Amino acid sequence: MENATQALLIAGGILFAILTLSLVVFLFSNMNTIGTAQANKKDAEYLEKWNAEWEAYNKKLLHGSEVLTVINKAEQNNIDNENDEKYIIEVKVFENNVIKTQIDGNGQVTGKNYFADKKTNVFECTKMELSNETGRVKWIEFKYIE
Repeated sequence: MENATQALLIAGGILFAILTLSLVVFLFSNMNTIGTAQANKKDAEYLEKWNAEWEAYNKKLLHGSEVLTVINKAEQNNIDNENDEKYIIEVKVFENNVIKTQIDGNGQVTGKNYFADKKTNVFECTKMELSNETGRVKWIEFKYIE
């Protein structure tokens, strides 16, 4: 009888150890999942805020000064991300279907002086495209109206 009691105590101790170990593994995996979820949420919030800054210019009527702001902002973004093509923003400004100003896929700006006398003129955002890879704005086009 004494051996049976001792065997039950040993079995109970092993069962308790297995339950404790399972609980530790379960809690650790949940903590890891929570940490990943928080990081993903933070990334999504950053992406939403970043895109909102650009979406503010996705409208029918803009002044030339606003378009110039977008060009300067995109130029700075491209300088900051020059080693990572997936974050480069391309901008084109058209007048009569002719490109007057652009920032190409390499981040090179041409025709910025076009806005010297067009800061109060009216433009329209005709295209704003998001990257499938990053979810960030990657392409913006404007058209001169008057």
